[in-house]
Amino acid sequence: MEKMKRAEIVNAQQPLAVVTRDKVDAPPKGLLLKTSYAGVCHTDVHFLKDEKDLGDGKVRRVRDLIGEEKYKGTVQGHEISGVIEEFGNEAKRYDLSIGDRVAVMPWIGCYQDSCMFCANGENNRCDKNIAGTSDIGQGPPGGFSTHVPVPDCKYVVKVPNQIPMDVACMLPCSASTMFSALKNAKPFMEMAYERAGSSKLLVIGAGGLGLWGIKLAKQYFKNLNVSITSTDIDKEQLRRAVAAGADRSVVMQRKPTPEEVAGILTENRSHLYDAVLDIVGMQSTTEAALHSLQNGGILCIMGQYGGKMSFPIPFVIMKALTIRGIRVSNVKILKELIQFVSENPIKFEEVEYYSLDDINIAYEKLEKGEVKGRAIIKHEK
Repeated sequence: MEKMKRAEIVNAQQPLAVVTRDKVDAPPKGLLLKTSYAGVCHTDVHFLKDEKDLGDGKVRRVRDLIGEEKYKGTVQGHEISGVIEEFGNEAKRYDLSIGDRVAVMPWIGCYQDSCMFCANGENNRCDKNIAGTSDIGQGPPGGFSTHVPVPDCKYVVKVPNQIPMDVACMLPCSASTMFSALKNAKPFMEMAYERAGSSKLLVIGAGGLGLWGIKLAKQYFKNLNVSITSTDIDKEQLRRAVAAGADRSVVMQRKPTPEEVAGILTENRSHLYDAVLDIVGMQSTTEAALHSLQNGGILCIMGQYGGKMSFPIPFVIMKALTIRGIRVSNVKILKELIQFVSENPIKFEEVEYYSLDDINIAYEKLEKGEVKGRAIIKHEK
């Protein structure tokens, strides 16, 4: 029996166990992927920590929702690129062949035709997906394994030869989440351009997602005279953000009120933003973001640090603000992103590579904020 190597959850807040198992078969309607690269995301760290702060002292734990035994043994890793090794005997192959280079869309939800979201290609909004545990790498085994079973062939997308496979693994999560946010922000940026001849974007957080947001926005909003500001508590991260294309950088500071933080971010309200992308997602960042917006602006939140946001309701109405939660993306957006990146080449060199055996080192560094850009597991060929 052929073997595969993978990292499994032993229990919450414990190091992953790297083990050898019998290699799985391709699912009947899907395929088996030989993994090339797998990105390590803050979502992986949060899932393993399993203590999501909901505010007011409330905490959500995945293992309380699905049971500890089901939680144990999970193979994480939802940023996946690899090569198709085998098809299931009932698989609809579309335009795919064995040996194709592909990226995996992990946000598959319940993927049942009876689900109004999944049946409409909005799997990332599936309301039967308990705490994301139907998604690849949070329930079905993910990319921290030499092989990944994908339940349906429609959840992989071919990767053009001009896109390197280490870059490709980041496209289904970090890049597509930011691309989804930019798509939501675009009408607001366009209105700003029509009104003032320029547009202003603030990206809160200068880690892997922040760098993707900056690089993509530079291309996506290139006809809107865009000015991109990056903010983070880490000056070294900000230096990387400027190198990635940010026009301005501002050190995020702790102040007694969000208005004071916003005053620093906006140069005393002389540089209000048409869109803010909050990749951190904690009370202090979201509240400061709201106070940094121009009238009619949009705040897109995708960070899940946690907590509870508080703001005066009339403030949002009087400024005509929009608050939008961004939960990753879907296959349609991933296909659009891959096409966009193939036509607008984006270098992503801010990467640290780790072997599967060193995955716990990657987790530890990511949690401490010591990863320079994105941590990626490079599997043996």
